[in-house]
Amino acid sequence: MKTITTTPPPSRRPPNQPNTTKDPQNMKTRSVTILATIITALVAFTSASDALAQGETWTATGSLNTARRVPTASLLSNGMVLVAGGFGNSVFLTSAELYDPASGTWTATGSLNTARVWHTASLLPNGTVLVAGGWGNSGLLNSAELYAVTSPSYSAQVQQPINADGTSVFNVRRGVVPVKFTLTQGGVATCALPPATIAVTRTAGGTTGPIDESIYTGPADTGSNFRIDNCHYIYNLSSGALGVGTYRVDININGQVVGSASFQLK
Repeated sequence: MKTITTTPPPSRRPPNQPNTTKDPQNMKTRSVTILATIITALVAFTSASDALAQGETWTATGSLNTARRVPTASLLSNGMVLVAGGFGNSVFLTSAELYDPASGTWTATGSLNTARVWHTASLLPNGTVLVAGGWGNSGLLNSAELYAVTSPSYSAQVQQPINADGTSVFNVRRGVVPVKFTLTQGGVATCALPPATIAVTRTAGGTTGPIDESIYTGPADTGSNFRIDNCHYIYNLSSGALGVGTYRVDININGQVVGSASFQLK
């Protein structure tokens, strides 16, 4: 009798092809890893969303004097915002107004020569604003005009320990004399303080005349620049370096003296 030997059929798997049979333990490990990654991403997204939601809040401020559509808004070098032109009450507007971030109020300023909307406004290096083009009563406009930022009417008021009436007398050995000023703009107190510098002059005792900043500058200050803190200009004068005498301090903004004070060192 013949013996029949049965040979298993060859594998249909192509040569060098890895076995795709899944290991249940590996499948479980991968599933856990993927799930952990998804949870981590969701937590990070939720945290970021919460942080953004907490930081993005709106607070009401002063309203424009004139309702207008599609005006331009330009941040000026003095910190104020110029809004010009636009369309309102069925007419093209020439009016413009300034926003003071310190008080949150709007005040009217010089009007455009030509009423316009959809125009451009560009702050130039010299501080003026160039308004150009747009649409007006005659249709498309090719005209342009400049807005000159006038120097604000600043006035500085000296604060204690220096008396406003000039009667302050300090011991020359006290170390420093704190010079403090507050500021008004157009007669209204403001905390939008532009950069300012100090100038010191000896008016009596010893050699009179301007004092070089290298003599009175202390470690807290840089050159002749006032520090700004809590709506105050602050400068610490080195009394020992100044010596005995009577002194006048001036505060300068944009090259103009906007306030002065006097004191005596003994």
